Order: sequence, then structure tokens, then C-alpha cells
Amino acid sequence: MDFVPLRFPTVDEQRDLFYPTAYVDHAGDDWNCGSITYDGHQGSDFGVGSWSGMEEGREVVAAANGIVVDVHDGEYDRCTGESADCSGYGNYVFLRHADGRYSFYGHMSTDSVSVSLGDFVACGEPLGMAGSSGHSTGPHLHFEVREPDWSVVEPFAGRCGADQTSWNEQGEYDSTPATTCPSYPGCEAVTTLSCGDTWTGRSDDPGSTDNIAWYGCTEGTEEGNEMSFAFATDRDEPVRVSVTGLGDDLDLFLMPGTACDGQACLASSVESNAAPEHMEFDATAGEIYTLMVDGYGGGASAFTLAVECEGALPQADDTGESDSSKPRPSPRAQAEATTPGADCGCASTPRRAWTSCLVLAILRRARPCRISTIR
Repeated sequence: MDFVPLRFPTVDEQRDLFYPTAYVDHAGDDWNCGSITYDGHQGSDFGVGSWSGMEEGREVVAAANGIVVDVHDGEYDRCTGESADCSGYGNYVFLRHADGRYSFYGHMSTDSVSVSLGDFVACGEPLGMAGSSGHSTGPHLHFEVREPDWSVVEPFAGRCGADQTSWNEQGEYDSTPATTCPSYPGCEAVTTLSCGDTWTGRSDDPGSTDNIAWYGCTEGTEEGNEMSFAFATDRDEPVRVSVTGLGDDLDLFLMPGTACDGQACLASSVESNAAPEHMEFDATAGEIYTLMVDGYGGGASAFTLAVECEGALPQADDTGESDSSKPRPSPRAQAEATTPGADCGCASTPRRAWTSCLVLAILRRARPCRISTIR
């Protein structure tokens, strides 16, 4: 499975204020077979301009979308070596990413950590400020990447380093990588679903992918192939999704938009073994959602996915009053209704065709069609 590319963990305007002081140790060499390392070092250290730089403030941000899995603050941050008040990593943040890898940010300033355990953080979102807490000889950021089995990852590609870089843009030796966040590829939806649709197949059928191991709304490891489906509705309405007919442990996830970023998931159903999965959510008219069926612990199975909608109309008409009590129009009325967003190519379409058209319009980066309420 491909890993999530990383950005350098500071804001754009401060990137040049950070500089490498120690890379991961490879038997005495750094990733470029140079000497910017020390014996046994398992991370990448970046200086911030000594104490004056720390006092000016050096921001630390998330290197990729992730979930906070460990966090600590409140330790003394003027350390110059190891002592009773200066041990370990001091103030730190641990993130888990959609590929199962972890990123670690250590030695941060006291009371600067701005996230809490369980928070979802987006790439580039502030985590805190660089400092000199823990076993530190001076202000710097200790940045570390780990595999799910906790083995050390060398994020830099080079003659003595990794075969493939973990950075979105690695940059030159003895400098900092770029602060550009990765773009998440669109989920490879096997089909577009509308209200009332069902789909039957296997989670490892052609069209499945193996891009996501971790989801932000559950703690399990989804090591099997995932099958993704696009869904949209032209109404604000409750939606119920079910996965039945299972022979193995498959789980169900809901994500916003079309980007395959499991850490941004909105809801999930993670029943054990081969139990059916059921999930409900409130859909917003005109929004695209991705439904993902994934195999827990490498599971694979046949399944049937079904989508049911309750059929409430958009929330307000021109008078500002709710339309939720009005009945769903007949299919013929839907077919005769039009949307004013003709620039999307979705005008004068029935509901089923409108849904598919909207998804295609967004995937092609066209403007979404506006919704016309049928009255």
C-alpha cells in the first residue's frame, strides 16, 4: 500500500528558519552518506535559531492529515541536557495517518500544544511551537516517522537512506523539505448510487483498491481491499446504508467528497465478524459522499450494499419555511423538474440522472448544479 506523502511541519513563511541538525542514523552516516547525524538517532532534528528563535516563535504543524493518538504538555522547556526535569521527549504530539504510519513531534514549548487526544487534524494545522523540553540540548523540533509495527522510517531518499522519499517534495541535502501538503487522489468509485439503489459483489472484485488502512472514526486496522461508491442526493434527508450477506468481517465508512482520506471519515459501522453493517447519516442536498466497504484485518467477502432515503425536501422555500412536511413528488414530476445549473450540464434531468450528473460534474471540477425545489 502506498504511504501518505508528508509536508515539512512548519508554516510556509518560517520554513527557512528551520535547518537540519541531525538526520536518522545509518551506522554513522545520514541518508546522503554524510555526517549530519549521531549514533542511534531515530528521527530528524531541525534547529530553530537557538533561544532567540524559540522566543520569537517557531510554529509546528501537522505533516499530513491524521488523528492525535498521544499528546503531552506542561513540561519545562529550557532544557540543555538530561536531568530530572528534562527527560524523554518533553512536550509532544503523536499523529496516526491513513496509511497506518505515525508522525511524532517532540521537544515542544510549554503550554503551546494546541490539540487534544482523539482530534482530527488536517495537513498544515497547528500543533504547537518548537522548544527545548525533555532530553534536549537546545531549541529544535524532533520529527520522527514510524511504521504501524513501530519500526523507524527514514523519510529521506538517498544513497544511504530510503529507496523512496516520504516527503511530498524532499528538496536538497542539508535543507528543509517543501511545505506543500499532498493532494489526496479521488476514490475510485465503482459506481454512483442514488436513493433506493443496491449493489452486490465482492470487496476484492475488480475496481477495489488498497489505499486506506486506518479511518479516523474507528480504532481498527482495515487491511483488506476497499470498495468505494459515490453517493449524492438532491434533498436534505436522512439516509440509511446497510451491508448484508457477509461471509467475512467487512466494515462500512462514510467520507465527505471524493478524496480518499480515511482520517476525515464522518461515520462508521464496525460490527464484529460477519455481522451486517448499518449506518445512518443526514445528507445535505448537492453534497458528494463516498461510501467505503473495507475488510477488517484483511477480510474479503461478497456483500450487498443498499441505500435508503426518507425523502425530505430541501430545508426552506422562498418564505424561509420548512418544506420537510411536503410529500416527495412522483417520479414523473421529478423527471419534469429542472435545475438552474445548466452550466454543469445537469439541467432538465430526473432525480436518478441528476445524481450521476452532479457527481461527474464535481469530479471534472465543474461548478455543482444548484438545486431547484419542486413545489
